[in-house]
Amino acid sequence: MNFKSIDLVLENCEVITVERKYMGHLYMSNFNTTISRHDKKLLSSEVVNEFAIEIHRSLDETTNKQGLFDKYSPIERLRKYSDITQIEITYEDNSKKHVYTHWHDEDEYDNRYQKSKLNNFGDLYIVISEAKDIDYYFQDETINDSDMVEWNWDNFKEGKL
Repeated sequence: MNFKSIDLVLENCEVITVERKYMGHLYMSNFNTTISRHDKKLLSSEVVNEFAIEIHRSLDETTNKQGLFDKYSPIERLRKYSDITQIEITYEDNSKKHVYTHWHDEDEYDNRYQKSKLNNFGDLYIVISEAKDIDYYFQDETINDSDMVEWNWDNFKEGKL
């Protein structure tokens, strides 16, 4: 199913929307589903245990920076704080899928499972995983090679960024 964007929901309830055209690699795996009864309802929630995303540098140039972005650009904000709590995927038909990220319980503000890094060109790489390091998904040699980066973004291009 084609998607339009993902919302990265942060610990303080701020949201950074990343449209599909600003995403390279996107990987989500190892989902856990919990179903519980509350009053007369059954509630279901999902946690994604492995999440990896590549975000193009031009996200900063096009995103509205009012409110939460007054102090930091979206990429700076995502680099400064490791606090993505939820991911909401918006599909082409405007349906949505909402999942929580795997979070280390010892700190309610900072998720030690979330790692990020920038390449030499300003693209952002984020991984949330207890078991895998960021280099498992995004190796420095590849993400800092200008020919590889250009080839990679050309493969994901949906129009001029």
